Amino acid sequence: MKNFLVATTAMLLFAITGCSKDDNPSVNSAENLKNTVSSGTWKVTYYYDTDHEETANFTGYTFTFGANGNLLVSNDILSFSGKWSAINDSNRSKVVLEFATPAQFEEISEDWEVVAISATEVQLKHVSGGSGGTDLLTFSKN
Repeated sequence: MKNFLVATTAMLLFAITGCSKDDNPSVNSAENLKNTVSSGTWKVTYYYDTDHEETANFTGYTFTFGANGNLLVSNDILSFSGKWSAINDSNRSKVVLEFATPAQFEEISEDWEVVAISATEVQLKHVSGGSGGTDLLTFSKN
């Protein structure tokens, strides 16, 4: 009986502590995402489009996520505006990015599933409905 109790206790502890942060919906919640990205400025540190990396398309751009849903992207010369929102969809937290122009920003105009959030990094993924390809996007805080 003692061995059974020890084994059961060990399994319960493993089950409770064995979950990663990504499995905790409150960590990757839409509310946590809103609070994180609406503070400071961000840059794209990784963008993988289905079968190749395109991070260089966003080099030098700063992203400012306004609390009101406005998204400002700028570099030393140009600036573009878009929209963003954080939502919960089918038990998944997502960020929706919307840009009308330019082309490289239209590419990231998608609903991105939140993979991981920290105070300095947000990792996102998007699975294409048509081809089934997976895009990855990472923002890091400046």
